[in-house]
Amino acid sequence: MRFVSLGPSCEVRWQLNRLLGLDRPPGDIFDYQITPLPALLAWLERDFEGVFEIEDLVIAPPHSADHRALKTEHPHVFHPAGDVLTDAELVKQYPTARLSFERRAARWRAMKSSGENIVFIRREAMNPADRRRLEKLLPGTLVTISDAAAGNPTDWWGCSEAWDVIWDHLRALSRM
Repeated sequence: MRFVSLGPSCEVRWQLNRLLGLDRPPGDIFDYQITPLPALLAWLERDFEGVFEIEDLVIAPPHSADHRALKTEHPHVFHPAGDVLTDAELVKQYPTARLSFERRAARWRAMKSSGENIVFIRREAMNPADRRRLEKLLPGTLVTISDAAAGNPTDWWGCSEAWDVIWDHLRALSRM
Protein backbone atom coordinates (compact mmCIF):
# COMPACT_ATOMS: atom_id res chain seq x y z
CA MET A 1 0.00 0.00 0.00
CA ARG A 2 1.22 3.46 -0.88
CA PHE A 3 0.38 6.64 1.02
CA VAL A 4 0.37 9.89 -0.98
CA SER A 5 0.08 13.41 0.39
CA LEU A 6 -2.41 15.77 -1.18
CA GLY A 7 -1.50 18.60 1.20
CA PRO A 8 -2.68 21.24 1.60
CA SER A 9 0.70 21.92 3.23
CA CYS A 10 3.98 20.26 4.15
CA GLU A 11 2.46 18.66 7.26
CA VAL A 12 1.07 15.50 5.62
CA ARG A 13 4.30 14.65 3.76
CA TRP A 14 6.43 15.34 6.84
CA GLN A 15 4.24 13.14 9.04
CA LEU A 16 4.15 10.34 6.44
CA ASN A 17 7.96 10.43 6.29
CA ARG A 18 8.12 10.20 10.08
CA LEU A 19 5.53 7.43 10.35
CA LEU A 20 6.95 5.38 7.48
CA GLY A 21 10.55 5.91 8.61
CA LEU A 22 11.57 7.58 5.36
CA ASP A 23 14.74 9.65 5.23
CA ARG A 24 13.88 10.89 1.75
CA PRO A 25 10.37 11.61 0.54
CA PRO A 26 9.30 9.89 -2.68
CA GLY A 27 8.96 13.22 -4.48
CA ASP A 28 5.25 13.18 -5.16
CA ILE A 29 3.96 16.24 -6.97
CA PHE A 30 2.08 17.74 -4.00
CA ASP A 31 4.90 17.25 -1.49
CA TYR A 32 6.21 20.29 0.36
CA GLN A 33 4.08 22.96 -1.21
CA ILE A 34 0.89 24.79 -0.27
CA THR A 35 -2.01 23.65 -2.43
CA PRO A 36 -5.46 25.08 -1.70
CA LEU A 37 -8.34 22.75 -2.58
CA PRO A 38 -9.41 24.70 -5.72
CA ALA A 39 -5.82 24.46 -6.99
CA LEU A 40 -5.61 20.73 -6.21
CA LEU A 41 -8.77 20.12 -8.21
CA ALA A 42 -7.53 22.31 -11.08
CA TRP A 43 -4.14 20.54 -11.23
CA LEU A 44 -5.80 17.12 -11.37
CA GLU A 45 -8.55 18.11 -13.80
CA ARG A 46 -5.98 19.65 -16.14
CA ASP A 47 -3.61 16.69 -15.73
CA PHE A 48 -1.00 19.27 -14.66
CA GLU A 49 -1.11 21.15 -17.97
CA GLY A 50 -0.60 24.91 -17.64
CA VAL A 51 -0.42 24.96 -13.83
CA PHE A 52 3.31 25.75 -13.39
CA GLU A 53 4.13 28.33 -16.05
CA ILE A 54 6.73 30.99 -15.30
CA GLU A 55 4.45 33.83 -16.36
CA ASP A 56 1.99 32.77 -13.63
CA LEU A 57 4.57 32.75 -10.83
CA VAL A 58 5.20 35.73 -8.57
CA ILE A 59 7.73 36.10 -5.80
CA ALA A 60 6.32 35.90 -2.29
CA PRO A 61 9.07 37.08 0.08
CA PRO A 62 11.21 35.88 1.46
CA HIS A 63 11.77 32.77 -0.70
CA SER A 64 8.55 31.42 -2.19
CA ALA A 65 7.18 31.62 -5.70
CA ASP A 66 3.40 31.59 -5.77
CA HIS A 67 0.95 30.99 -8.59
CA ARG A 68 -1.00 34.23 -8.94
CA ALA A 69 -4.28 32.63 -10.06
CA LEU A 70 -4.28 29.19 -8.40
CA LYS A 71 -2.71 30.44 -5.14
CA THR A 72 -0.29 27.52 -4.83
CA GLU A 73 2.86 28.34 -2.88
CA HIS A 74 6.24 26.78 -3.71
CA PRO A 75 8.54 27.64 -0.78
CA HIS A 76 11.06 24.84 -1.40
CA VAL A 77 11.47 25.03 -5.18
CA PHE A 78 13.45 28.24 -5.66
CA HIS A 79 16.50 29.15 -3.59
CA PRO A 80 17.65 32.73 -3.05
CA ALA A 81 21.36 33.54 -2.93
CA GLY A 82 20.62 36.04 -0.16
CA ASP A 83 17.71 36.55 2.20
CA VAL A 84 15.08 37.21 -0.48
CA LEU A 85 14.36 35.50 -3.81
CA THR A 86 14.79 37.88 -6.75
CA ASP A 87 13.11 37.97 -10.16
CA ALA A 88 16.44 37.14 -11.81
CA GLU A 89 16.86 34.06 -9.57
CA LEU A 90 13.31 32.92 -10.34
CA VAL A 91 13.95 33.18 -14.09
CA LYS A 92 17.35 31.46 -13.83
CA GLN A 93 16.08 28.59 -11.65
CA TYR A 94 12.77 28.06 -13.45
CA PRO A 95 14.07 25.59 -16.10
CA THR A 96 15.36 23.24 -13.36
CA ALA A 97 12.15 23.67 -11.35
CA ARG A 98 10.11 22.99 -14.49
CA LEU A 99 12.06 19.81 -15.20
CA SER A 100 11.44 18.61 -11.64
CA PHE A 101 7.75 19.46 -12.01
CA GLU A 102 7.52 17.49 -15.27
CA ARG A 103 9.24 14.46 -13.68
CA ARG A 104 6.82 14.56 -10.75
CA ALA A 105 3.82 14.88 -13.08
CA ALA A 106 5.07 11.88 -15.09
CA ARG A 107 5.54 9.92 -11.86
CA TRP A 108 1.96 10.82 -10.83
CA ARG A 109 0.58 9.64 -14.19
CA ALA A 110 2.51 6.36 -13.92
CA MET A 111 1.27 5.84 -10.37
CA LYS A 112 -2.29 6.63 -11.44
CA SER A 113 -2.23 3.88 -14.07
CA SER A 114 -0.20 1.37 -12.01
CA GLY A 115 -3.11 -0.44 -10.36
CA GLU A 116 -1.25 0.00 -7.07
CA ASN A 117 -3.29 0.21 -3.86
CA ILE A 118 -3.02 3.92 -2.96
CA VAL A 119 -4.33 5.95 -0.05
CA PHE A 120 -4.42 9.68 -0.76
CA ILE A 121 -4.34 11.86 2.33
CA ARG A 122 -5.62 15.43 2.48
CA ARG A 123 -5.40 17.38 5.76
CA GLU A 124 -8.63 19.28 5.27
CA ALA A 125 -12.28 18.65 5.84
CA MET A 126 -14.29 19.37 2.70
CA ASN A 127 -17.88 19.60 1.64
CA PRO A 128 -19.46 16.51 0.05
CA ALA A 129 -19.52 17.98 -3.46
CA ASP A 130 -15.80 18.79 -3.43
CA ARG A 131 -15.02 15.39 -1.93
CA ARG A 132 -16.95 13.57 -4.70
CA ARG A 133 -15.23 15.72 -7.34
CA LEU A 134 -11.82 14.87 -5.89
CA GLU A 135 -12.57 11.16 -5.50
CA LYS A 136 -13.43 10.95 -9.22
CA LEU A 137 -9.94 12.21 -10.03
CA LEU A 138 -8.05 9.74 -7.85
CA PRO A 139 -7.22 6.08 -8.54
CA GLY A 140 -7.43 5.05 -4.92
CA THR A 141 -8.89 5.78 -1.51
CA LEU A 142 -9.23 9.36 -0.28
CA VAL A 143 -8.75 10.01 3.43
CA THR A 144 -9.42 13.51 4.71
CA ILE A 145 -8.19 14.55 8.12
CA SER A 146 -9.91 17.34 10.00
CA ASP A 147 -8.55 19.71 12.63
CA ALA A 148 -10.52 17.74 15.20
CA ALA A 149 -8.49 14.61 14.38
CA ALA A 150 -5.07 16.18 13.84
CA GLY A 151 -5.34 18.97 16.36
CA ASN A 152 -4.74 22.58 15.52
CA PRO A 153 -0.98 22.87 15.81
CA THR A 154 0.98 26.07 15.46
CA ASP A 155 4.00 24.27 13.97
CA TRP A 156 4.05 23.46 10.24
CA TRP A 157 4.78 19.76 10.87
CA GLY A 158 1.64 19.23 12.93
CA CYS A 159 1.01 17.37 16.14
CA SER A 160 2.91 14.06 16.11
CA GLU A 161 0.83 12.60 18.94
CA ALA A 162 -2.39 13.18 16.99
CA TRP A 163 -0.80 11.76 13.85
CA ASP A 164 0.22 8.63 15.75
CA VAL A 165 -3.48 8.00 16.44
CA ILE A 166 -4.37 8.77 12.81
CA TRP A 167 -1.64 6.36 11.68
CA ASP A 168 -3.24 3.52 13.66
CA HIS A 169 -6.44 4.11 11.67
CA LEU A 170 -4.56 4.33 8.36
CA ARG A 171 -2.76 1.05 9.03
CA ALA A 172 -6.10 -0.58 9.81
CA LEU A 173 -7.37 0.73 6.45
CA SER A 174 -4.38 -0.81 4.71
CA ARG A 175 -5.27 -4.25 6.12
CA MET A 176 -8.75 -4.13 4.59
